[in-house]
Amino acid sequence: MSSTSTRDALAVDGQPTLATELPDIIAIKQLKVRMVVGVDNWERVQAQPVTIDASVHTDVSKAGSSDHLPYSIHYGVLVKQLEAHCAQNRYRSLEALAEGLAKVCIFNCHAPRVTLNVEKPRSLLHAKSAGVQIVRTAQDYVDPQGVTASVDTQPSELASLRLSPSSSWATHDKVIVRDLVINTILGVNPWEREDRQDVRLNLVIYSGLERLRQASRKTSGVADVVNRPHNYRTIVRSISDYVEASSYKTVESLATSIARVAIMQNRVERIKVRVDKPSAIMYADSAGVEVDRSRSFFEEEANEHVREPETKASSVHTPSSQLPTPVSRAASDSKVMEDDHLSNLTDGKAWHVAAIALGSNLGDRASNIEKAVQALEASDGCKVVDTSFLYETAPMYMTEQPSFLNAACRIATTLSPSELLDLTQSIEIKLGRDKTGVPEKGPRLVDLDILLYDQIELDESPRLVIPHPGIKEREFVLEPLSDILPEYEHPTHSRTIAQLLTMLQKSPDYVPSGIRRVLALPSPVLGTASSSSTRLQTSSLWAWGSKTFIMGIINATPDSFSDGGDNASVENALSTATAMVRDGADLLDIGGMSTAPNADEVSPQEEIDRVVPVISKIRSAGIMVPISIDTFRAEVAKAALEAGANMINDVTGGERDPEIFKVAKTWNVPYVLMHMRGDSKTMGSLTEYESGDVVSGVRKELEERVGKALRSGLRRWNMILDPGLGFAKDPKGNVDLIRDLSRLNATTNTRSNRVATIRSPGQGQQQQTSGLVSMRSSLSSIRDRFKADRSSESKGIEPDQGGSSPDEIEVHVSDLELASRPVSTLDSFPVLLGPSRKRFLATITGRKEPKERVYATAAASAAAIAGGVDILRVHDVREMVDVARMSDAIYRTSQSSS
Repeated sequence: MSSTSTRDALAVDGQPTLATELPDIIAIKQLKVRMVVGVDNWERVQAQPVTIDASVHTDVSKAGSSDHLPYSIHYGVLVKQLEAHCAQNRYRSLEALAEGLAKVCIFNCHAPRVTLNVEKPRSLLHAKSAGVQIVRTAQDYVDPQGVTASVDTQPSELASLRLSPSSSWATHDKVIVRDLVINTILGVNPWEREDRQDVRLNLVIYSGLERLRQASRKTSGVADVVNRPHNYRTIVRSISDYVEASSYKTVESLATSIARVAIMQNRVERIKVRVDKPSAIMYADSAGVEVDRSRSFFEEEANEHVREPETKASSVHTPSSQLPTPVSRAASDSKVMEDDHLSNLTDGKAWHVAAIALGSNLGDRASNIEKAVQALEASDGCKVVDTSFLYETAPMYMTEQPSFLNAACRIATTLSPSELLDLTQSIEIKLGRDKTGVPEKGPRLVDLDILLYDQIELDESPRLVIPHPGIKEREFVLEPLSDILPEYEHPTHSRTIAQLLTMLQKSPDYVPSGIRRVLALPSPVLGTASSSSTRLQTSSLWAWGSKTFIMGIINATPDSFSDGGDNASVENALSTATAMVRDGADLLDIGGMSTAPNADEVSPQEEIDRVVPVISKIRSAGIMVPISIDTFRAEVAKAALEAGANMINDVTGGERDPEIFKVAKTWNVPYVLMHMRGDSKTMGSLTEYESGDVVSGVRKELEERVGKALRSGLRRWNMILDPGLGFAKDPKGNVDLIRDLSRLNATTNTRSNRVATIRSPGQGQQQQTSGLVSMRSSLSSIRDRFKADRSSESKGIEPDQGGSSPDEIEVHVSDLELASRPVSTLDSFPVLLGPSRKRFLATITGRKEPKERVYATAAASAAAIAGGVDILRVHDVREMVDVARMSDAIYRTSQSSS
């Protein structure tokens, strides 16, 4: 079906027929005007072409019999009125423009009914056009008092008329995307399974119900906002990402899945999808399939498969556990983990999502930011959900001042925007900020700015503007914001935060700002009587990516696999520590219990008795490099921190003793979260990973544990990941991890933690789309669906019980559920690796004596540095420092260029 025939069909599709009342049409086809409507295909606010199709439904029989023009509507006058309106106005949305034109036709030109197609031919890079279609009569508008508009309404009064919430014609409003071309794998022929081909999509999105909801919130005038669930840019992006990654055999399956993506990811209620293959038939323009789907169709489809007994599952039907399962919004609340600091988000209050920027360039900058987050946590009606990495940046506006530390946090709050502003300003004052005599962009002890609040746009300048007007131009804001809300779509710019960051960094006039992610290392605190304030003192900053940091291993044990007994005495451990620091170690890792395969565990007290004297002796000797305590026990970690340690290295990632998260948070120390399965006795039998892909398996399991750590209140900026070489990995798995280490924390396209699996019944193929699914379109309905999502957890579905996890089952994820879940992707996390003297090196080299594996360790370390490792945990410090320096010179741009 051509674009022209599609337009004609759309003009009457699904609408009541009043042929006997208004049998005739006066038509204006493809009227071209130039005006500002939103942004163009390059996101610029400037004049662009707009095409208008106007069909006036009327009765021309009297003019036809008399041949007298006054008995009809003069199309020349109609065109002039439409052109004048476009020349005198500018809009943010096509929906508002269409409403304005409809009022011109009805009240200025006295059209009984009008059908309008308003489209922007240059609105999308890969589509012919995008636009809206509406049908209106005078009865579809009301004045500010809610009275139905009169046909005699004067032109001066048109601006105050608003769409009636009870309009019957508005329920048929549509958003249209024409000839969207996407390149993908599609077809059953062998060559079609190899070579990508263009497919052409035409989309009709039924948007009327949402438009009426908008109208019900207006008291006068047109709602000139982009219709969030039907924002064609958002929908096209999600569909394009999905189709480009797909490899369907049939057009029918592809068309149905596209409809599913639009409905389940973007909250569209109904969509018509036409998919054409231009290359399908030699002597035809194309061959294709058109489907019309609604939300109820997919809900019923999923519910049918949920009802099917598992014993009836066959190759034709996908198991119910693999289907997207819609859940009732009225589903009962489920039990939340008692130690979850976000558990009371279900208490019935009106919770909202907000993002707060944090900055400091005076005093102890990292401590100032941490204190600000703690103050937010301690405030009524405010829950800190997620924190970003920490960034050091040069000052942007007033350059003659100290460098800044910047971060961001995501909160759930019951406060209004104005109340939240009052809170942030009171925190600044409480922490010592004094604006007296300080320029607006000048130095500050601490700064808290509200960046985003749900999807609202608020202008109460100069006091408060939301979204913050500086977001788009500030790399030091976009970087941390991308850590915590990568797929949040900016209400004004219609781009996700991650996309805005990419656009900024790839703009022609972009000048690198020198921004760098950093780790704030706390000063060691000695004694049990230390206050919370002394625990927040910073000793130094590490810039991730600037070099490979070397962690020296000191095992105060008699049975460690490599150096057991070498450092069992305090004197020997001190001697080793002194030598390691002299040889270039950046930090020391002290352990009191072997975690080697089949090693016996000791009591917590014995572990404490081994490590505390060593740490105390090292500190009393004046050695002040960071010390990490290698333990998975909270009480051991606490005792070590009191003795002078200032980092925790947990081989279980919090699985054995979740209380260790609380210790790390209370002491504000960096926390190394390692991947492991089982314990020292069982991990050797747990080396199998799905499809043999150890990197993907480790990444998936680490993401779950990172999510738990963040939900416990740990700061993202304090976390370091360790994939756990030798822990539940066989020799091949260890080598695969080193070879593909860069995949572990590689930045995904969406920098998000949600992977929604889209599957349709009757086919085994699955496609994945990454993204904070519901966050793409809106955060405005976060309260409505939180309980529904929690109900899935009450059914006892756990990822580690086999089958599909809730993340796979539920595609339609609620906004508040996402708001209460931190972004647990591993993107950009710093990575620690411990290849030193490991047994798999002996398997490959034949060196059975651990101390003879120095060269093998060096090779593994060099490969790890090439893969982007940040910290190497090693026994042979002097040799590995040389390896790191040479490898850094080769693989790290900043190092080699210097």
